[in-house]
Order: sequence, then structure tokens, then C-alpha cells
Amino acid sequence: MKSQHPDGSPQKFGEELYWKFNEFENLTMEEVKKCCFITLKILMINEKNTSMRLFYDLARNFIKERGQ
Repeated sequence: MKSQHPDGSPQKFGEELYWKFNEFENLTMEEVKKCCFITLKILMINEKNTSMRLFYDLARNFIKERGQ
């Protein structure tokens, strides 16, 4: 049975999202994190499935801890 979660892991999803925004060379680490948080918040708001909202929240936590 295939996982309904993107890429199967919140950490991997968060890392990939982070690096997609990090491609914009003029953004600082904090700006990249903020872009990720906004994206994940939109995904959580639009998601009806509770486990997917938790998945996105876990991904957000991995990004939040980056660089600390």
C-alpha cells in the first residue's frame, strides 16, 4: 500500500521544500524558512485529512529547527 504522504517522510518533505526556496539566491535562511512556513500553513488549511495536516505540521517543525 502506497503512503498518501508526499515522499513518505515529513522530514524529507520539509527538506525538499526548504531547498526549493533556497534556490533563490537573494533570500536569507530566515526568509527561506518564512516562505516554507507560509506554504505549509496554506497546505494545512486546505487539507481536510487530519493525518496530512499533522504531516505538514511535522515538516514545519523540522524546518523550524534548521540552523539552531
